[in-house]
This record gives sequence, structure tokens and C-alpha cells, in this order.
Amino acid sequence: MRMIILGMMVTGCDGGLDEAEVKTAVQQHFDQANAQGRTGLLIKGRSGVVWWQASMFDKGCLEKKDLAFNDEPSSRPSNAKAVARISPTYAAQWGITAATPTGYCVDLGSDPTIAIGDVVWSADRYRVNTTITMKTPTPWFECLESGARQRVVEVVVENELPSVQTDLSLFQGDCPHPLPVSEARRSGREPVAAAPGAPTGGDIKKLAAAFDDALASNDHLAARDMVSCYNLFEETPYEACAVSEIIAHGSVKAGDADPWLEYAVTDFESFSRPTRDRENPSMYHVSMKHRRSKKLRSFTVQWAGGDWKLVGVVGMKSEGLTTARILNDLHDREKRDIFSRRAAGEKIDEKGEPLPGFEPAE
Repeated sequence: MRMIILGMMVTGCDGGLDEAEVKTAVQQHFDQANAQGRTGLLIKGRSGVVWWQASMFDKGCLEKKDLAFNDEPSSRPSNAKAVARISPTYAAQWGITAATPTGYCVDLGSDPTIAIGDVVWSADRYRVNTTITMKTPTPWFECLESGARQRVVEVVVENELPSVQTDLSLFQGDCPHPLPVSEARRSGREPVAAAPGAPTGGDIKKLAAAFDDALASNDHLAARDMVSCYNLFEETPYEACAVSEIIAHGSVKAGDADPWLEYAVTDFESFSRPTRDRENPSMYHVSMKHRRSKKLRSFTVQWAGGDWKLVGVVGMKSEGLTTARILNDLHDREKRDIFSRRAAGEKIDEKGEPLPGFEPAE
């Protein structure tokens, strides 16, 4: 009888569970929190905001890998000093592939896994050393702080069963799963062949509505496919745009912030008859009067790959996300000339002024 009582006392002191049982519970908890496939991490903040909340990164790593800038807490109000904030660099923003109502999703990589180490009973719970890895990590995953990747998992005993108390998710928030895969900016050959004919008013409305619907439903991959994009900061500008250059656009019909037509119109009924571009016969300009300023504004469509697409231009780097603008006013002779010169490699800005370091010698 003594031996039986002693055995019960020892069991009660160490939780009474086998190590394998505890490890299995941790593995199952991790699998539930992190499905296989492409995984996103939520950084909180929306379009037009420079700094986004992200407390899970190693600041030095972000800067060393040129992924993001870190906000200096001393420049903020006292009630906001504790919140770590970042702003992605232009060079690395292509790793942002989805948007949510609360922020943007950074590509961490594919297929998260966990290595489960020692299991130790401490006071009233088990503490389990773990290391989280990614089968195919991106630089963003590599810059997670050590505490985000190496976690001590707490497991208590409830009704003689293990209950994992530690969150093992990879900060996905409301990011979709699987996350759309990130793709580095590519390049292509600019279309120059004449379109089979001018786009009709119906063609323009159909394209505008489809693009707007894709933005409203957060289908930014589909929206990207509707854009014939010129990135004037890349050596070969045509199609050198990632989905991140589209993702900050809002829907006109949904009344989102920063709509892609920049508040010029609220519907697609007031577009003018398209006029062909002076230089490239695959392009047509669609004008409208701005509903407030009454100034003539325009976007451009291009016949590319057998379809009409909206012309997007990355012509100005921004704090926060750099975006491919759709409303570029290329019907204007001066703006069209500056665009052509920049696309040809001339080192000038959107106003036609020399970029820093390329000023003419005096």
C-alpha cells in the first residue's frame, strides 16, 4: 500500500503525462495553427499609412537585408512608443502579396514545421522547447526575432489530458491561406503593334468594372493581370511590376480609400471617346473631367496579349507602398514626352527634372 501511495504522489508532482503525449499535443496544436502551404504574416496598417505595426521582427535584420525601415519610437507620442512599426522598402515590397481589412500580408515562405525539444515539468505545467522553421523560407521569415521562432510552449493538464496554452501561430491574423506566392519584378517586351481597332465605350467600361471588382474582392492577382505596367525605376520598365504595386489601390464603386481613379469620378459613365496615342498605336487615352476640379484627366488602355489592359505607371517612389498609378494623364503632350524619355532610360523624374546625381555639369 505504501508503494502505491508513493507512486501516486510522484505522478501528481510531474503532471502524470508521458513525454510523447505532451509532444503530440504540441505538434497537433502547431498543425492547427499553421496549415501547410504558402504562409502570410499580417502587418497592421492600411493604404496611405507610412508606418505599419509589426513587433515580431529583428530590427537589425530588416535593415541589413534591406526589407524595411524601422520607426524611431522617440518621435512618437508617449502612448505609442511601445508599438514596433516598420515601413517596407521599395526593393522588398514585392513580398507583400495580399491585403486584408486590417493590413497587408508578407510572404514568409511555404510549409511551416516545428522541432520539439525537451519537455520539463515546472511548478504546475510542462514547458516544452520548440523551434519553428519553414521548408522554403523567404528573407522575411529569416528576420523574425529569435523569440518568434524559438518558443517555450506551456502545457497544462486538464482532465488528465494535455492542454497547450501557448499561441503557436506565425502571426497570420486575417491573411488568406494559402497566401498568393510572391514573385520578383519581372520584365517583358513593350507592345507596339497596332490594336485591331479602337476600343469601344463598352470595352472601356467592361475593363474598368472588372478591375474595380477585382480590387473590391481583394483579388489583386487578377487585378495585376489587367494592368499593362511600366515601372520606370527598373532597367527594363515594361511589366517590371509585382502585385504589391497594385495592392494599395481601392475600389471606386466600393468607396474605398485611395480609389484607383483618384476621386476623379465615382462611376464609369462619364468617360470620353478613346483617342489613339501619338507614339504607340497599341495605346488609347480615355479622358474625363474631374468631378470637383473640372480639369481634364485621363487613363490609358493598351492592346496587349490579345486583350485591352489598363496602363499602370510606377513613376514615383512613396513612403509606405509605392504604387503603379492608373490615372497618368498621358493624353497631355508634355507628360507623355516625359514618360517616353523615362521609359527610354533618361534619368529624370516625373516633372522632367534630372534625378539627384544626374544633373548636367555646369
